[in-house]
Amino acid sequence: MPTAITHDPTFTTPVSSTNTAVVRWSGTAGAVLQDSGVLIDGSNNITGIAGLTATQIDITGQGDLRLQDTTGGQYVALQAAGTTTSHTLTLPATQGAADTFLKNNGSGTLTWGAAGGGNLIKIGTVVATDDATLTITGLDSTYDTYLITAADILGATDNTDLRFFLGDSSGVDEGASDYAFIIHRTDESGTHSVSAGTGAAFIGMNNASGNATGEGVGFVAWLTQPGDATVQPMVHGSLTAINNAGILEYSTWAGFRQAVITVDRVMIKFQSGNITSGRFTVWGLKHT
Repeated sequence: MPTAITHDPTFTTPVSSTNTAVVRWSGTAGAVLQDSGVLIDGSNNITGIAGLTATQIDITGQGDLRLQDTTGGQYVALQAAGTTTSHTLTLPATQGAADTFLKNNGSGTLTWGAAGGGNLIKIGTVVATDDATLTITGLDSTYDTYLITAADILGATDNTDLRFFLGDSSGVDEGASDYAFIIHRTDESGTHSVSAGTGAAFIGMNNASGNATGEGVGFVAWLTQPGDATVQPMVHGSLTAINNAGILEYSTWAGFRQAVITVDRVMIKFQSGNITSGRFTVWGLKHT
């Protein structure tokens, strides 16, 4: 049992005190009071505990674990989701190699993984909202080849074809004799056709796109010409569409700009009417 305190004990107190400091006993006799370096402010915030050690610390109410910088005040915070199922993320035992990333095995164990090659670099994407044209700029000599896609394209007008255009810093070329192209077309009824144009104002890709529910068009194409090329820019691709008769149509097509230009943009539009919806995207393909 503790020794009972006799009356009239004598305690030695600090000559001066530190505001909000926790007082501690010093000495084996337990008669000396000293200020500690632990402070409790008026909001019950505790500071001054060096090397705090615990088997578990709970930060409640979606509070932050804040790691401050050398100047204090600026920090990086970790926070749980507002509503979550309890789970544990276990860090790797060793440092990862350069350019690796943390990946989850699905059970909360994190390991270092090699980053992907990243050979496709997105140049731009645009979503149609009843637009006359969809244009993407930013193509240059960084890439020799570009991947171009159009997905879920729907026109406002029935029975019209989708067209492709190239351009440079002065704008998109739509001159009456700018392009030549060829289209090989097949539909689900077994009809085959070939159409071509030279001295045209566009590169053709298909015939008779539909605009009813369930109809529309999409394509994948390759532009095989860098911005510093000495060859006339060429593009080729394949297209699928549900046409104005509700029939599946497939076409392969190719075309070129009948002059050497420094291509920095591509554009699509319908023969007539706006593009109601869909996405148009361009990626650059790295060659090193």
